[in-house]
Amino acid sequence: ANSLVAYITEERKINPAIATGYLKEVRFSNRENGKKYFAVGFENLSGGYEIRNPFFKSSLGAKDMSFIKGSGAGGELMVFEGFMDFLSKLTLENIQTPHQDALILNSVSYTEKAILFVREKGYQKILGFFDNDKAGNDATEKFKAEFGNSFSDMRSDYQTFKDLNEFLISN
Repeated sequence: ANSLVAYITEERKINPAIATGYLKEVRFSNRENGKKYFAVGFENLSGGYEIRNPFFKSSLGAKDMSFIKGSGAGGELMVFEGFMDFLSKLTLENIQTPHQDALILNSVSYTEKAILFVREKGYQKILGFFDNDKAGNDATEKFKAEFGNSFSDMRSDYQTFKDLNEFLISN
């Protein structure tokens, strides 16, 4: 478990007080070889977990997006590709709960599903924190096309980095 703490706080530079509010330690075993593993888990909307440790990235149970209710009125939404970027944003602002609601795709393949979710909830303002790569560009373009001026591409804040977590690590 100490290696997980080190991975999240030292390697990924996530504030430990913030991390403990969102991450659970998940233990599981490989059915084929019986080996036991542990990782940090971030819960998704289907009750499954996005899991990470220093060696792999996967999910347990159903794969889905994750949603975090913010402390504000709910008119604004931040959208992230992965939970490390969400936790990086909170760490950069040194807050436990965001003012805006947050939607974490957990996979860019959920871009269309995310757009439907956002449309259904009727957010007035959407802030995109996608990666600076082809998948991130595609997701950004789809959100721009769908939401027009209601959508803000926030990547200029970290444009020379792959993503928000890499930006946090470099600082």
